Order: sequence, then structure tokens, then C-alpha cells
Amino acid sequence: MNSQGNFSLKLYQQKKGGSNFYVLDFKSKLFCIHTPYAINPESIIDNYSDLTSLLDNTFTSFVYDKKLKSLVIENSYFGLQTVYYLHKSNKVSISPLIHHLDISDKIEVDDLNLEEHLTLGYTTNQKSVFKDVHIFKKRSTYKISNNLDVKITRVIDKIKESKILFNEDLKSKLELSIVSDFENVEKPNLGITSGKDSLALLSILIQNNKAIKSSNFGNPKAQDIIIGEKISEVLDLSYRHIEFCNTKEFNFYSKQISYFGSGLTTASYVDMVKYVDMLLDNDESYVMGEGGECFRTFFEDKKSFDRYVTPENIIKKIFKKNNYGFFKSYFDIDNQIINEFGIDYYREQRLTGNFSKRHSILQPYVNKVSPFLNKKFISLAFQLDTITIKKQSLHDYFAGRNNTVNAFYDLRSENGNDTQLWSKRLSIIIEKLESLHGDFNYKKWNISKDGVENIIKTSITNERAVYFLLRFLPLIEFLNYSGTDYYNDIEEEILHIKL
Repeated sequence: MNSQGNFSLKLYQQKKGGSNFYVLDFKSKLFCIHTPYAINPESIIDNYSDLTSLLDNTFTSFVYDKKLKSLVIENSYFGLQTVYYLHKSNKVSISPLIHHLDISDKIEVDDLNLEEHLTLGYTTNQKSVFKDVHIFKKRSTYKISNNLDVKITRVIDKIKESKILFNEDLKSKLELSIVSDFENVEKPNLGITSGKDSLALLSILIQNNKAIKSSNFGNPKAQDIIIGEKISEVLDLSYRHIEFCNTKEFNFYSKQISYFGSGLTTASYVDMVKYVDMLLDNDESYVMGEGGECFRTFFEDKKSFDRYVTPENIIKKIFKKNNYGFFKSYFDIDNQIINEFGIDYYREQRLTGNFSKRHSILQPYVNKVSPFLNKKFISLAFQLDTITIKKQSLHDYFAGRNNTVNAFYDLRSENGNDTQLWSKRLSIIIEKLESLHGDFNYKKWNISKDGVENIIKTSITNERAVYFLLRFLPLIEFLNYSGTDYYNDIEEEILHIKL
């Protein structure tokens, strides 16, 4: 959008198809809506003043007023679809890809936000790692006027605990909200595992006669895979499975991740990207149980936090000037209040920060659907008290709705459940990292090259070091080559759609 208030739109689509993007051109307004759900275009014009009331699920919308020459942007409750904007003197550029904001040769990073990202895998409060680049935040409505002022005009309040009774009436309403969510899901294919979130979701879908297929990826000897396949067989579901990436596929899909995730998404998702690209059909929707942790205790104690962050000793090796204090300000708390703090932190920070990264790299390939995150469901479930959540009462109820699924519900064990076997594929990670390592300008980005080399050496015996390298690899690939012709092969595979 330029300083005259003129709005230009360029649409790109990965050849496989990707998630739904609706462009509705009416007399006075142009609507652009990005969502994995099917929507009724006729209902949009009557609800354009409040699309959040119409679209209960994951979405980002752009409404251009042709007369006022203004643009209104709305983001859904969790803000899973990350969209960036860059405000210059004569225009505002908007894109889910940093690569398309015309700053590739001038990219600068915020050192503290970069450190936070490499520690957590995301930044809290949707802070941008890139200087001068902003993110349209969750639950917010923005307006860009014809003079290019960018203002937040509305923020939806977060849903708070009200100690609502977990009685039969509430159980029925919660189940109905999940089932009704599927009315707008096209050809659902459930990523089935032995996890509680996946099985709870599967149970109520089967019990309510929803037609679904199932699938999974990774180590076929892992319990997650074995149990998912057994349940599918017993329930007579169409089931498919695909192995994890070999060396060539790892290199290919990690490059895709660095591009579509703007360097901010972990390469540990390579197997999942291969799965949605090569296994799922173009018109299928990938249904995930993600977000189910919101309604059970995900962070049980201090140790459970530590499993999902990069340890302080690693961070201090790579940043010449480090400020690990930001991390302690979040997690230096007493175990007695960890449950209450952990639930809110998971919902407000980890869920949006972490899941939005995964969403950004999957949506170019497929409609990714997360039923546990639809607004009708969370508006009720988020009111449950901490005790009910700690007991996992919601999951137990959902799983118990179908006897067949319930029989598998408590079989999961952490033993023999490594679906990706990164310890045995470490050489693949290091080989690609070393191919990028030499060209990376460590001095420019204030990162210690010696520290990274030390982490590579210790990764053989340090699992957290492995996951750090998987997080670090797409970042240096993107910072190395954004603004060059390195990503031309990916750009050539993306179709430019002309309106």
C-alpha cells in the first residue's frame, strides 16, 4: 500500500496447492482471507465489520476500502498465521515472508530478540527478530489509513479462568464445538499418534461419525507410529505412513523451511514437511491435535520447562554479549505455582510463538487444521479451573467417548518412542551446517564462531545441543543467502496468481 492509499496485491501459490486464500472483490471493498477452513463467500459481506465473529478458527483477513483507501487487518485469537509488515516513508509492505519485504540485502537483527528466539525457539509477545519489521499480533485489528498510519483499533480480551463447572452440560457443549468445527474442514486426514491429544480428538470424531483418514511419519518402530497404525486398523481407517528424510531430502526440505519460515523455524520439522508434501493429497486437510496441552498440565514443574529451552551454557557460548536474564525473569519461580503460571505461559506465549513457526512452513503445502484451537471450544475450555486441567479430566472424557480408542489411551510410554532418531542422523545435520558455516558472517550477527564449533563437537553426547543446531541451521541459511539468487529454485516453484 503506497502513500496515495493505493493497494496492490500479489498472490503466490506453491504448486501443490497450499492453504485456502480467498479473494472477494465487491463494489466498495476487496476482501482477502487466509484460512485453512472452507468459508461461504456470501456470508462475508454481511459480517465484514467483525470477521472475528464469523471466522472462529485460524485466519488472517485484509479488507481494503476502495473509497476511503484504507486497509483493515484482523488476526485470529492465537495469531498462528504470522504476517510481517515494514513501514517505509512512502509505503507499507505486508507479507508472511521476510524475503518479500524488499529488505533482503539490508536485513538487521535485534540481538536480544535473536538470543530469546534461539533460547526458546520463538520470541515472547510476538516480538520481531528483524529490526524495523513488525508482526500483526494476535487478537488484534489494525487499520492502515490512506496516509499510511498503522494503528491498532481493537484488541480482543483473553479468555480467563472462571472455575466453570465441568458438568454434563459443559461436556456436551465442548464436544459439539469440536464436531461442528469439522463442518468446514475439507477431506480431513488426522495425524494419528499414541499421544493423549491425538487420541482424545480421534475418539470424539469417530463417536460422532466424522469421515476421516489417518496418517503419520517417522521411525516405524516408534510406539507413536505402531499404536497409531493399530488403532487405524481396528477402526478400519484408511492409514498411510512415510519414513523420515534421507540426506538428500533433509537438505531439500530444510532449505524450504529456511525460506518459508524466514530462518526462524527449526529444521526438526523436515520430516513433517516431507509428509504433507509427499504423502497427503492436494485436497486433503492435515488435522493436528496441537493445542490440546492447553487443557492438561504441560509444564508440571521446573524441569519440564528446561526440556523445551536451550540451556544457558549453550547460549553463553554463542553470544559474545548475552542477556540470559530475560529467560530467568520468566522461569525463576517456585514449583508451588508452576501449574498456574505454566498454563497461562503455554497459552499466551509458547502456543502462539512455537505453533506459528510450524504453521508458516506447512501452510504453503496444505490446509493445517487445529480443532482444539477453535474459538468456540476455547471460550468454554479456557474457563476450566486449574484442578480440572491438572487431572486431565477433559482428555479423559473425550477419550472415553469411544471404547476402541479408550483401550489404547493409556498405553503410551516414553520408552521406544523416538520418532525422528536425530541422534542417529546427527551427521546429516552437521554436514549441511558445515556447508553453510564457512560463508556465515559471524561478526556481523554478533555470534561466536568458536562457540558454535564447540557446540557441534559436543552435540554427539548432548541432546539439547542437537536441537539447538536444528534451530540454528535455517537461521544462518536465511541470513547467508536472503537477497541473493539462492532461493530462485523455490521461487520458480511458486506460481504467481494473476487476478
